[in-house]
Amino acid sequence: MDVPQPGPGEILIRVVAAGINNTDIDTRIGWYSKSVGQGTGAGGAKAFESVKDADATWSGKAMEFPRIQGGDCCGHIVSVGRDVAPARISERVLVRNMLRGYVDYRPYECWAFESECDGAFAQFAVALARATTIPELGQ
Repeated sequence: MDVPQPGPGEILIRVVAAGINNTDIDTRIGWYSKSVGQGTGAGGAKAFESVKDADATWSGKAMEFPRIQGGDCCGHIVSVGRDVAPARISERVLVRNMLRGYVDYRPYECWAFESECDGAFAQFAVALARATTIPELGQ
């Protein structure tokens, strides 16, 4: 896959470490789909037989493939999009895996870092600049 490019208000991170969290697992087995009415062992994995299931993710939008998972991300900023200070390049950051941001007073299209948008199981990941923290400063 190509290296993603940060858009306005976004940063490009060179991923140093990534971890699995419950949203990675729940997304893979189709847990967020309305078609799952029982425990995941009773058929949740079949939820993505139809990608048109619009309730398959946190936001209620249909899952888009390919999708890079990996909800827990840390790394270094290597590029910034418009409206992000270039001084942030080289910062070590963590990504909040629930990207609750707004663009023009409407919810940002990417909610869960590993299900509605690509996550950290890659060499590079894009995230909202305001959804990152600098670990050594505890921000």
